[in-house]
Amino acid sequence: MSTRPKYGANWPEELSDLEIEMGAIQQGGQWVNKSGETCGKGLSFHYEQMRRLIWPELDGDHNGQRWHTLTREEMIRNKITVLMGCGSSGKTHSGSWLFLCEWMCFPTETCVLVSSTDIRGLRLRVWGEITSLWEKAIQRFPFLPGHLIDSKLAISAKRIERDGGDVNDRSVRDFREAIVGIPTIQGGKFIGLGKFVGIKQKRMRLIADEAQAMGSSFLSAFANLNNNENFKAVILGNPSDILDPLGRAAEPADGWDGHLEPDKTAVWKTRFMNGTCVNLIGLDSPNMDFHEDEPARFKYLIDRQKIAETISFFGKDSFEYYSQCVGVMKIGTLARRVLTRRLCEQFNALSQDVIWKGQRTPPTVGIVASAVGRSSASASTAR
Repeated sequence: MSTRPKYGANWPEELSDLEIEMGAIQQGGQWVNKSGETCGKGLSFHYEQMRRLIWPELDGDHNGQRWHTLTREEMIRNKITVLMGCGSSGKTHSGSWLFLCEWMCFPTETCVLVSSTDIRGLRLRVWGEITSLWEKAIQRFPFLPGHLIDSKLAISAKRIERDGGDVNDRSVRDFREAIVGIPTIQGGKFIGLGKFVGIKQKRMRLIADEAQAMGSSFLSAFANLNNNENFKAVILGNPSDILDPLGRAAEPADGWDGHLEPDKTAVWKTRFMNGTCVNLIGLDSPNMDFHEDEPARFKYLIDRQKIAETISFFGKDSFEYYSQCVGVMKIGTLARRVLTRRLCEQFNALSQDVIWKGQRTPPTVGIVASAVGRSSASASTAR
């Protein structure tokens, strides 16, 4: 059998460049051959090459889209990666293409759960991005796996056919070998990931889009999904509040109140499952790497003009500016909080039962909720 050398290994001559990249990924990105020589250039390199072969029109390492490089490397390196940042920062695309490529390399041993708010939100955002990328991929490389079942928001590894070649919709497909879209809000009620927490698969992946809009119990499902042999998740969203699921997942290991609001793209370890947060700051967009007189290099990313338009209407102190243009968690308001997480930890409030002194009924506590750019509102008195 004739072969050709690449990445320190000999590959069958009939394999395409794409099949070689996928083969390198299936080998773990880097491996040792029978002669004891190291082959391959690592998962990050081979995933990027696979992406360029399938979607050559996309920006990447080759033209200086550094947010793409950063998010790829962090998602490959970490079990839990939070991509938090401004609007138009490529978060949805970053979370979509990598897990899609992994599924195409390991279709029968990978389940990718793709969650967002409702069905319309899924189709307009992360599910729409995945199906668009997948459709282009199979048009260019028909050997790639996947069969779209649009009614079930799924791309299945298996195609069931009747005699004559027609698709048999009554035959069983194993949706553990699929990419499955999950609306977490149905009929106006948050249902979360409860129906899917028992799934077992060798490679379990989760893309959690619009995490800031999820219910308070959303992150609870991660404990069950983590029981799988190989679990990874990427959590996406625009910063809103430190107590919503995005804020809880992105919370720095030393707490929000000890974390300055960055003015440059930042990466830190999180309290949640020892994950990593990548904070994509709009004022540090890759479009800012070029002279202001030049047109925006990356049209889909936030740029100077989009920021200026937001400021002109909403102002620099607005919630819209911080969430959509800057992309940081506005933690300056923590200084006005009477009770913070750090105080609770200092006095063991999180690890011990509360003992009330002098009376059986706890005292009445008043709570005031506020948000950047919005008027303060008094919450109901709690007991």
